[in-house]
Amino acid sequence: TLAVEIMGRYSNIILVDENGKIIDALKRVDAEMSSERLVLPGLLYRLPPPQDKLSMLTCTVEEIMARIDALPRDMELSKALMSVLQGISPIIAREVENSAGLGHEVYVTTLMETAKNVSGTPHIVIDPQNKPKDFAFMDIRQYGNAMTVSEKKSFSEMLDAFYAERDQIERMRVKSQD
Repeated sequence: TLAVEIMGRYSNIILVDENGKIIDALKRVDAEMSSERLVLPGLLYRLPPPQDKLSMLTCTVEEIMARIDALPRDMELSKALMSVLQGISPIIAREVENSAGLGHEVYVTTLMETAKNVSGTPHIVIDPQNKPKDFAFMDIRQYGNAMTVSEKKSFSEMLDAFYAERDQIERMRVKSQD
């Protein structure tokens, strides 16, 4: 079994045999790196520890607001959202924070409705040098005129455009170094 764990900087790919033992991993994790979970050949594979985060698909706005209110008062709203909610990206968290003046409870409600309806519109954020900076399932306004935000027809088109352009830029960078 190939276990693909997508968890930001802790992401890993682990090959597990039929008995549940780790054959190998892209990133080996020993006792010096983590005291909670070792990922080494020969050890039994264990799922990553669950995060105590709310799902926008099953919780209420009131539950989210209560969790945010329990956090330190000096924490940025974007960081609070990321620590409270599952599956929220930094760009979306910053977008909610940026719109907080409009009433962040209303914006969180809109965000949750979009997530529950599995809808949204694909958008790419392009920097002034014409490099793709980020993408999202909703319109991004936090950059004002500093960045260009363009809507795509489908999520596939959005991802293709984003990664194709980044790949082309990386190839040009490598060629220019040669």
